[in-house]
Amino acid sequence: MGLDKGAILEFVRRNGPILPVELARNLEVNILFASAILSELVDGGHLKLTYAKFGGTPLYYSTGQEPKLQILREKLPDALKKAYDLLREKKVLGDDSLPPAYRVALRELRDFAKRIEVDSEGQQLIYWKWYLSSNEEVRSALNAEQAFRLETEKPQIPVVQPAPEKSQAPAVQSAPEKPRVEPPKEKLPPGPLKERQLKKEGSSGEFEEKVLKFLRGKNISITKRDVVRKGKEIDFIAKMKTDLGELNVFIKAKDKKKIDDSDLALINSQYPIVLVTTGQLTKKAQEFLKSGKYVLVSQI
Repeated sequence: MGLDKGAILEFVRRNGPILPVELARNLEVNILFASAILSELVDGGHLKLTYAKFGGTPLYYSTGQEPKLQILREKLPDALKKAYDLLREKKVLGDDSLPPAYRVALRELRDFAKRIEVDSEGQQLIYWKWYLSSNEEVRSALNAEQAFRLETEKPQIPVVQPAPEKSQAPAVQSAPEKPRVEPPKEKLPPGPLKERQLKKEGSSGEFEEKVLKFLRGKNISITKRDVVRKGKEIDFIAKMKTDLGELNVFIKAKDKKKIDDSDLALINSQYPIVLVTTGQLTKKAQEFLKSGKYVLVSQI
């Protein structure tokens, strides 16, 4: 079955922002395949992907559909909703004038809060602007903020020190303090732990051999591997052949008798997700999948 990327992009332009399940229904393919197609279009710069998630899954959209992202507000935690509402109302917020909880929240609202830096009298000030605000709105808000700062800042009155008396002993100058040497910070590897390139290792046991045999039978090739728990849990980045070419997928292999909703909730990746397991899904796990967490589950 040949797929027309142009037709897929046109579908997103007409219906976006969309979830992978919507494209899957339109193309009459499984959700994993639809997610892989959308991920490839994002990698190619044709589509965009939200940071916030709708039912555990990000939204895919095209340029010009940014105002529609506000449907994500209802899916935000309460703490983020408060910061979202304040920023939408004020258009621009000064970082140093906000309570700590709001400052943290704005850094989480990457779809809606855009960071800007302003040089004010040699001092670099951080502001957050509403993502749909025009340049004129931002300039107006910043001018008002600067005027407010000037009105509220207290003038510094110089303190005149009395001249020392002639009989006063000369002040003893202390030795200059040696600069404090900070210990070197540990450099973390780039990217998520489970998806970085690891050194080639041997098989971690019978379970992994069983998983690899299953994947080879599906014509899936492994590019990266991370043993989370030897003989029990392994993460892979793999390539899967499709009509659009080779697509990247994230595979979690888990040797466990019962897979519950918490097991599924902890699986995250920028790629479409496949869970390969020896166990059965609990009722809660099945309900969790129906609620919007798109994971293809294969039992071996």
